[in-house]
Amino acid sequence: MSEKIMNLIEQMDMSLAEIEDIKEALNNLEEMDGEVLVPLANGIFVKAQVQNKKEVLINVGYNTVVKKTLEDALKLVQKQEEEIIKSKVNAQKELAKNV
Repeated sequence: MSEKIMNLIEQMDMSLAEIEDIKEALNNLEEMDGEVLVPLANGIFVKAQVQNKKEVLINVGYNTVVKKTLEDALKLVQKQEEEIIKSKVNAQKELAKNV
């Protein structure tokens, strides 16, 4: 059981690191000029121009993408971050009980 919890905590840490990258990218979006690399698949990119720096498209699952303002996207990511942190704290408490 402890090993499963430790693996879960590790996965949450990776998710939190990914969220930090997402927040940084969203915060830097308005400053982007010129060409950017857009991933098509693992290791395959195309060069593109960012035309709209005020809105982003977010995959919400089931092949569904929704348009969000930059501000709303940041709020969504911050909410996800808070939920993961809360889950991580609970997992750490559970791990402490099992040690």
